[in-house]
Amino acid sequence: MKKIFFASLVSILVLVFSVSVVLAQTEDKDPAKTRPGEVRREIRDTKKDARDTKKDARGEIREKREDIRDTRKERREEIKERLQAKRVELKERFEKKRKELKDKRFERIVERFRKIANIRREALARLDALADKIQSRIDKLEEAGIDVSAMQAALDACEATKSGADAAIDDSENSSAAVDFDAANAKGLAQAQVAAIRQSNGALKSYHSCLVGVIKSSPKPEREGAGTNEQ
Repeated sequence: MKKIFFASLVSILVLVFSVSVVLAQTEDKDPAKTRPGEVRREIRDTKKDARDTKKDARGEIREKREDIRDTRKERREEIKERLQAKRVELKERFEKKRKELKDKRFERIVERFRKIANIRREALARLDALADKIQSRIDKLEEAGIDVSAMQAALDACEATKSGADAAIDDSENSSAAVDFDAANAKGLAQAQVAAIRQSNGALKSYHSCLVGVIKSSPKPEREGAGTNEQ
């Protein structure tokens, strides 16, 4: 009888132990207990991937901006060299025209056209310098993590107005040096020159207005703590 009792007791203990082991294994595999850690790891990995992706994107954008700056710099140097050559050529052409004129009144007019041409070129150079400052501002804002895509697009669009101003100035300079005051249609040629000057002035104003619009579209950095009233 005692043997039967002990055998039953042992069986019960074995059963209880087995059930405990199974429950322990079940608890270890319970997603409710293991999932928070996995979720945290996934969140960390996701954030890291996002940071890496953002870093790579910024690197690509930075490289692209550097390429654009290099291209702009080369273009400015080309324009500067062309402007210098243009001034020398224009001076020679006006000087030749001045010597050909017999009437001192026409000589004064030619000299006035030359001065106007120089003024327009200097104005264009100042606007180009302003465009460079705007580009530097855009680069600094971008490095601060501010979205400047709209501002950059607006500045890029000003390149077309700048090209238009440059071409208009070229046209007016060419027509100035080509005016033949001794010809029968001297008055008509002079009027055409005045019209060319007005057109170039209008093109410069358009370029200036475009740059002013870019400046006004500049995003302003948010002040630290702005928009929060938490104590």
